[in-house]
Amino acid sequence: MKRITTYISGLILVFALSSCNDWLTVYPETEVPHNVLLVDEAGFVDAMTGVYVQMKSTSAYGLNLTMTSLEYLVSSWDVTSQSAESYIGTFDYKNDKVKPVFTGIYSQEYKVIAGINSILGAIDEQKENFVTKGMYEQIKGECLGLRAYIHFDVLRLFGPVPTQAGNENILPYVTVLSKDVNPHITFSEFKILLEKDMEEAENLLAVAEEYGNYAGYESIRMSHQALKALKARAHLWFGETSEAYELATEIIGSTDLELGTSANMSEANYPLTVEHIFGMHEYNLRNRYNNNFGNRTLKKGSSSSQVNIELYGNTGTDIREANLWELSTGDNGAQGYILKKYKVSASATSNAFSSDYRRIPLIRLSEMYLIAAETAPSVAEAKVYWSTFKTSRNLANDDVPEDHTQFVKEIVKEYRREFFGEGQAFYAYKRLNVGKEDFLWLPANTLINYVVPLPDSEISYN
Repeated sequence: MKRITTYISGLILVFALSSCNDWLTVYPETEVPHNVLLVDEAGFVDAMTGVYVQMKSTSAYGLNLTMTSLEYLVSSWDVTSQSAESYIGTFDYKNDKVKPVFTGIYSQEYKVIAGINSILGAIDEQKENFVTKGMYEQIKGECLGLRAYIHFDVLRLFGPVPTQAGNENILPYVTVLSKDVNPHITFSEFKILLEKDMEEAENLLAVAEEYGNYAGYESIRMSHQALKALKARAHLWFGETSEAYELATEIIGSTDLELGTSANMSEANYPLTVEHIFGMHEYNLRNRYNNNFGNRTLKKGSSSSQVNIELYGNTGTDIREANLWELSTGDNGAQGYILKKYKVSASATSNAFSSDYRRIPLIRLSEMYLIAAETAPSVAEAKVYWSTFKTSRNLANDDVPEDHTQFVKEIVKEYRREFFGEGQAFYAYKRLNVGKEDFLWLPANTLINYVVPLPDSEISYN
């Protein structure tokens, strides 16, 4: 790819719905000219579905930003010497095997943003053609929320460690569909545009929520609740702890979701969908699992000891330690300890076959508890959320250390355990600029570098 831009050549990929009752099962149907598609409510709904499908690309949240590349950055999986994955694990971003990986991520993120901007560029002109109450606010709010969500992840991956941000231009924040190369802006300017999108999205989604157009499917869309959770996550990144605490505790107190427990695990609900504030439904998750975990491409050790002892502390009670991993043996006798979080059964009689469990989590309620614990204004308040979280994982309610720095170290360990295979641990490490002494499984003599460089083509054009 010669340069990263937001131009789509005037075409939007449209996805048809398999049935009126199951819009989750989507398949590519055709390409329709932009000015034909975005003229009525149905066209905007189809285009919105297309955005979610683009997000499930393996270059984005379908793999690299959840299960693979971001996890290799924190040494989650075994690697082969001199492979791209091994170089990612040592932060060797200049390696020729590594460059295409992050170029692909960067490119796909801005492709999704381009699709979003195409919708936003047309929706106000066609507002009168929406026939369902609240649907205009729903689609526009989702678009603005997703644009913020994706830009924020681009910032978290390719931007500076937040406490080390300077005044140099770092990244583009793209708000219009254009052939022009988008100028890079500063960290503070990026933050302003991000906050603007989130604020407008929250207002629109609050209106849309009253009409319940996607009732029952809120957790797989950018809902009002998901937008507030995104804001809590962003406030934490920017060091705005009181705002992060206020939003995280508001979500905890108002949501119908609940923290997952061993009972959910026993029903094969390994991704704990009961606590998904925002996630992606992936109809073909079984194939994703088989091609990455089932064949032991993604594994940690050849027995349970490394994970159980070094990751979980060999508690014998932690529901993640007890339920999320299994020893897999290949036809050649090779073994690997693999994560079951995305395991989907082929048997219709199995709980793990359920369509409800075919989810890739993007924001979970457990993260709100960890944010609340970290940003609480007092030890007593921190203990409320910390204890509730630990209890749900069947762990002892350890006292919150008076030393906040030490407490944050404990929270980071939980990010590592809780979001294994979801890509969130790297962001926690980067936000806090975690040193080598607090890493797990970091290769010897590795120099940590949290700032992934932009693709060469992006640098040359800016």
